[in-house]
Amino acid sequence: MKRHFLFFAAVAGLASAHFTGARAETTNKDVNIDISYDMVMDRSHPNPATNLRSHFHIHLVLSGKHSVSQTVDLTSAGNLDHRASSKTLGAGAGGWHVASENKLVHVISMPQSVRTMIVTVSGASCDFTVTDVLKPGFSEYKFTASYTNWEFYNRYENLNPQCNIR
Repeated sequence: MKRHFLFFAAVAGLASAHFTGARAETTNKDVNIDISYDMVMDRSHPNPATNLRSHFHIHLVLSGKHSVSQTVDLTSAGNLDHRASSKTLGAGAGGWHVASENKLVHVISMPQSVRTMIVTVSGASCDFTVTDVLKPGFSEYKFTASYTNWEFYNRYENLNPQCNIR
């Protein structure tokens, strides 16, 4: 739990947070972090295609109650997929957790790969990195094309990572 407080301290000026002992208190301001990146992929099957492009925009809201809400917008081939969720920071698998006093990490285990997203805060700015690594024994990325269909990619790149705090 101490790391949660340290991370909130790293963005304290933005959230108007102050600390008394081991307890964080905030005014009613949340910390809003916008992260985005582009993906370029080559689909091997079904329907092979090269240089497919998608754009992710993720909006995080960190509250003084150690919760994070996330809104994800994925734009691909002119279609928009919008998803929202809210969790207690660090609770359960698949959510954002505090890795250090200024770093949030989100690890997503997919069927054949693992995506790791890292937000690092420095003062009033932030940096964002995203990596996708194949699991041992796999040579293609497997992603859902819909809730029932799968597609396979033999090239997958994350480009133009951006992070902004507001």
